[in-house]
Amino acid sequence: GALLVVTALGASPEAGPPADPLASPNVQFRVLEPKPFPDALRHELTLQPFVPQVGSTFTTHWLTSFTYTFHATEWLGLRLQPFWVWHAQRSRFSSELLSRVRQDAAAASSVMLQWGAVAAPEWSPIRGKFTAFGGIVRYGFVLFAGAGVGGTEIELKTADAVGPATYGNTGLRMVATGGAGFRVQLGDRWTVRLEVQDLIHWGSVGRINGC
Repeated sequence: GALLVVTALGASPEAGPPADPLASPNVQFRVLEPKPFPDALRHELTLQPFVPQVGSTFTTHWLTSFTYTFHATEWLGLRLQPFWVWHAQRSRFSSELLSRVRQDAAAASSVMLQWGAVAAPEWSPIRGKFTAFGGIVRYGFVLFAGAGVGGTEIELKTADAVGPATYGNTGLRMVATGGAGFRVQLGDRWTVRLEVQDLIHWGSVGRINGC
């Protein structure tokens, strides 16, 4: 005899479209907007028309400076800063000390800057942006430190009823600098800086007016 076996096979389901992995709730998106005007290989000129000295005990300086910065990368630049001191004199405390108790400050504390120039690398470790005034404002926190040279003088006689104060030239000195601040970029061509900078010069006096 013959045995006939009949097997019924269910039809396979039709293949559907593959699942979209981006539709998963575990997937998050972050849109990175490219910076429309990168800083790398750009030049920046900054004018500081009035820079007052803060916290000095024996001298007072007001100066004007002009800073050129070359941005080698987005994070690192090189700055060159010449400056001119248009107001330098004894502080009020130092003048009162001399007039009331006839006690003068040490010569090293009385040496004042006349002019100078410093160079320093500039590092921007923190950068960001925010929306304001209908546009995007980009900012950065900057650090810098370097050195240069400056001309100095010392007050020989204070101003009195006889005549104005007189000064003697104390020659060139090495000047060290360091500081930090914020740089705000407004559009493609304009930046605003708010910085605190220290200028340190050697104050020992060996010669006055070349003698």
